[in-house]
Amino acid sequence: MKITVGEWKTRDGRKAIVAGENKDAVPGDMFVGWIGESSFSWFDDGSYYGSEDPSDHDLVEPWTDPVPWDWSATPPWLNCLIQGPYGQWYLCEAGVYVGNDGLLFNGSKSIPVPEEYWPKWSGDWRKSKTMRPGFNGGPK
Repeated sequence: MKITVGEWKTRDGRKAIVAGENKDAVPGDMFVGWIGESSFSWFDDGSYYGSEDPSDHDLVEPWTDPVPWDWSATPPWLNCLIQGPYGQWYLCEAGVYVGNDGLLFNGSKSIPVPEEYWPKWSGDWRKSKTMRPGFNGGPK
């Protein structure tokens, strides 16, 4: 993966802004930007400058806005909202993954969301997974 200026998702699910690229800089300072109110530098592959191991600050994919959902009205054991390939939405415990042709629930308890409550969202179903804020890498 080669990062560019723009919005990116960090390994821990936060939004990072890559604000500039300087091809003449030392490799770890080629890309600079912010996560929240703090500034960061990244290598051109998205790895965080300052850590040799995988870091929560690594850039892993372009940013996709989370699906809007009222988590205050959702039972506390349901921590994930995700859309299937045919448009159906599900609320799940956690541990749901997007497979090549559909969703992999891996034993995670889930319930279908009735159509009248489906979120207003028109993105690619493969990028619909939205975690409860603050849960296991969900947005803070």
